[in-house]
Amino acid sequence: MITSTKVKVTTTGSAGSATGSAESAPFAGKILAVILVPDSALPSTTDTTVFVTKDGDKDVNLETIATFTNSGDTEGVIKRYPIVEADDGAGTSVADTDKTNVFVPYVTVTGVHIEVAQADALTDAVEIEIIYDA
Repeated sequence: MITSTKVKVTTTGSAGSATGSAESAPFAGKILAVILVPDSALPSTTDTTVFVTKDGDKDVNLETIATFTNSGDTEGVIKRYPIVEADDGAGTSVADTDKTNVFVPYVTVTGVHIEVAQADALTDAVEIEIIYDA
């Protein structure tokens, strides 16, 4: 079943260097899309990074699945469709019959962690929507 979850990140600090982070509620599924909706007041220098948490620890063992660089003053939404190279469980890449590596969506059972940097101090500075197949 295709569904989504949204996370808003509030930033604190000085103009142009404010930061913030947030976690989604736990969810499990294949991540199909990451959608960024920045506040129109954010400076163009704002960077947003979305991570999957590999073992439920929101501070360590994170893997980047989407990066939005200098996207603060972008009008509308920005989308990313994160994929990762498939492996056989032992770390060896999986290839199809043409010897081309196979890519698959990221999978999480714990949710996502989001970090915002180089922003201005704003409540709900960015909203991230994660579209996933549960």
